[in-house]
Amino acid sequence: MQGDVVTLRWTCRGEDGEAFDSAVRGMAVGDKTSIQVEGAEWNPELLFRVPWDHPEMERLKGRYKNMGGVKEGLVVELSNGGRAVVTATTGDDVILDANAMLAGQSVAMDLHLTHIVRPT
Repeated sequence: MQGDVVTLRWTCRGEDGEAFDSAVRGMAVGDKTSIQVEGAEWNPELLFRVPWDHPEMERLKGRYKNMGGVKEGLVVELSNGGRAVVTATTGDDVILDANAMLAGQSVAMDLHLTHIVRPT
C-alpha cells in the first residue's frame, strides 16, 4: 500500500550474466549513487493478437478470474512459462506483449545505502 516501507534485495546482472555489484561496493551508510539500466531491444515479433476463444486465453481467463480477469496492464504467466503484458483488449481479441519488461527502455536507479549488516 502507499506509505508502506519495504526492504528490497536486488541483483543486477551484466550481459555476461555475472552479478553487477560494483555500484555499491565501497559505499558507506548514507552514501548515494546512481546507475543506468538498459533493457534489450524491443522485438515487434513478440507482440501477439490472440482471439478470446483461443485455448490459451480460456486458460488465462480462468487463472486470473479472481484478480478481475484479463485486462489491460495485467502481467500474465503463459503456458510456456514466459510472461506477457496485456497491452489491450477488444471485443474480439487480446494483445499480449511478451518482450522483457525493460525492452526498449532505459531506467535510472538512484541508490541510497541506509543500513549495512555485516556477517559475524
